Amino acid sequence: MQRIIIYTIILLLTITNIVAQNKNITKLKEEGRDSIIQYSIIKLKEKNITNIPTDPQKIRVLANNKEIYILYNMEFYWDNFEKSIKNFDLKVYFTEDAVSISPYDYSTNLNAYKLTTKQKKITTIVMDKMLCPFAEDERINIKEEEKYYEMICSRGFDKGAECYHIDKKSGEKSMIWHETPYPDKDNIIVNPYGEFIEIK
Repeated sequence: MQRIIIYTIILLLTITNIVAQNKNITKLKEEGRDSIIQYSIIKLKEKNITNIPTDPQKIRVLANNKEIYILYNMEFYWDNFEKSIKNFDLKVYFTEDAVSISPYDYSTNLNAYKLTTKQKKITTIVMDKMLCPFAEDERINIKEEEKYYEMICSRGFDKGAECYHIDKKSGEKSMIWHETPYPDKDNIIVNPYGEFIEIK
């Protein structure tokens, strides 16, 4: 019985300590965008993640009543599972009792995300402004095929997506398919904590 009481006390102290390590979401929002970013940097450094952008244009902060997302635009990386080049956001997610960092929470090998010289060259070719007049924050997926590069540009449920092939020899771009916005977006499951609003 005494052991059970001791274990219970230890468990409660551990939970209390975890909660205490994370700031109150409401208070954090009141402190503003810069404070939120600085707090996220502290959490990133705890995981030895320091290669993050400092340009304010590459950082977005979104929050609702119970959650905060800090999105760092990390530009392009190699997705070894899908064998493709993608642009992505480093996501730091806060609630009052948890912190998660994606995608680094799922892989400790940070070098696995880096592009090779050849992959960087492919990205430069495909993302040439004459061929790809898209915004940096749109989701881009690039694959190399034998005779062409495939680029899929995705904008989410409300903006659709397109797929292009870029001929390796001629550089000519042709649209392969176009996906219209999700027709029934009003029926998507609603977040019980409210819609995310960007903090600027």
